[in-house]
Amino acid sequence: MNETLLLALLPLGGVILGASLQYFFSRSAEAQKQFRVLRSEAYTDYLRAVAKLAHTGGKDRAKQTAGLAEAADAKARISIYGGSGVMNKLAVFEQNGASINSEAAVRAFLELCAEMRKESPGAGKVGEAELRWVLFGNAQYGQSKSAQPVA
Repeated sequence: MNETLLLALLPLGGVILGASLQYFFSRSAEAQKQFRVLRSEAYTDYLRAVAKLAHTGGKDRAKQTAGLAEAADAKARISIYGGSGVMNKLAVFEQNGASINSEAAVRAFLELCAEMRKESPGAGKVGEAELRWVLFGNAQYGQSKSAQPVA
């Protein structure tokens, strides 16, 4: 009788254990996915705010104020969700004035972008020259074709 009961309960126990493990792992994977989404949104929002500020050039006070608010919001989210490498590169960019007005600031910004790319799944390594051309085009800081890779 005990053997029959044990044989009947073993498959049921296996099903319960399997379902519990599947629930745990899928929940964990979903939490990681949500974290990556929040991190990517924070990075994208920060880059968008920097671009907006660069385009205003200090001419439109309302747009500049809005851009600064957006950058501050994105930086707050980066401080929560950002990786340590991105935080370090963001700090260097901030120390250079968080403005793309000198070669040192541009280099810090390019390194920040490259670090953000490292955390993006499927984003391969890109050289500094290519990143400069994509971000700045033929602007005063985008003319170097012989630069070393940032990432």
